[in-house]
Amino acid sequence: IGHPRPGSIIAGVKDKRARRQERRRRSPWETCTSRPLRAVLIVVALVLAATVDERLFGLISDEQQMHCTAVSMAELGEIGIARGQLFMVHRPAGDAVSPYGMGNSLLLAVPALFAERWERSFGGGSSQTLFVLVPLALVLAGAWIAGLLARELGAGEKGAAVAALAASLASPLWAYTGSAYSEPFQAVAFAGTRLATRTGSALVVAGGPVVLREGAILVAPSGALGIASVAGA
Repeated sequence: IGHPRPGSIIAGVKDKRARRQERRRRSPWETCTSRPLRAVLIVVALVLAATVDERLFGLISDEQQMHCTAVSMAELGEIGIARGQLFMVHRPAGDAVSPYGMGNSLLLAVPALFAERWERSFGGGSSQTLFVLVPLALVLAGAWIAGLLARELGAGEKGAAVAALAASLASPLWAYTGSAYSEPFQAVAFAGTRLATRTGSALVVAGGPVVLREGAILVAPSGALGIASVAGA
């Protein structure tokens, strides 16, 4: 048997096998990003880390309620918090619950688990650094997803890098790196849902943003319909 013609079935099978082996040799990080996008994400991470002011974290009532809910989850395994904040919902037992979505508090519960041990080693109040890492990581994740979405929409590798930069340092999200507000998490959830509609992924649930903010219920159905249409295609 001679060499298969370029358009033959055998050549196609060999070509697919070669591409599959090439993907296996690449790390997951290399598969999901390009060199320009990786460079931009590194720059964004350095700029965010250098400019975030952890001293202002958790000063507003909304932030304090999400923060206290996270601590309650980590230490007591529940969502009850002390009364005394604005807009909170009082419970007959004498405590209260936050009126905001639980998504951001669930993330903040992770550093809350390590805060006491951290402060024993580095001093009182030093755990602010751990909590600030959450919004910083969310803004960085939002930039990464924006880059992937731009590339999926046909912007190319340079366009993906520009989108990542625009979604982080050139957007209002930069201002949220030193706060406990849920806007960075909402951006990640909505952008992730939009990316799922492009890639046909069933791993992202369109209703996820509702866990972060009740107003998201107005736009979540469009994400669900998008994923359903891709899945049925």
